Amino acid sequence: MEVDRLSELPDDVIHQILSSLKIKERVQTRSLSKRWRDLFSSIPTLDYCYKSIHGDHYKPNDCEKNRLRHCQNYIDIVNGLLRLSNPTTHVRLLHLDFFIGKATPPVPDQWLRFAAGLSSIRDLVVCFHCGGGGGGGRWNLKSDRFRPSVLSLIRIL
Repeated sequence: MEVDRLSELPDDVIHQILSSLKIKERVQTRSLSKRWRDLFSSIPTLDYCYKSIHGDHYKPNDCEKNRLRHCQNYIDIVNGLLRLSNPTTHVRLLHLDFFIGKATPPVPDQWLRFAAGLSSIRDLVVCFHCGGGGGGGRWNLKSDRFRPSVLSLIRIL
């Protein structure tokens, strides 16, 4: 009988392992056991960069239909991952990297409401790319959204 030594590791070590996996692999670990499912929901590094989900599939000159399909897929994946996250987790990093076009659904506010609702977040990195291909979009950050005691770094690129 094989012994599961990975599950015997401390939570912070497993979090480090999970944080280094690709998102698809990270999600697959939820099926290992209840402990892994719980650890998945409390990962302190939430790096949801578009490339980490889709690779280099997005091309600014893609036709509008392909761009919207990729954007909607990315939105659905990030929404699902955020729903699985435990809001009491002390998050070290939330990284969102996303294309905003004229037809992009208004999701940045929803994601930032999630970030603002976390019990603790140290670094928030938001990269919203405007323009490319079919023209750009616009997004405004509401300055009253975050409590200074919760956030040590906000970077908007």
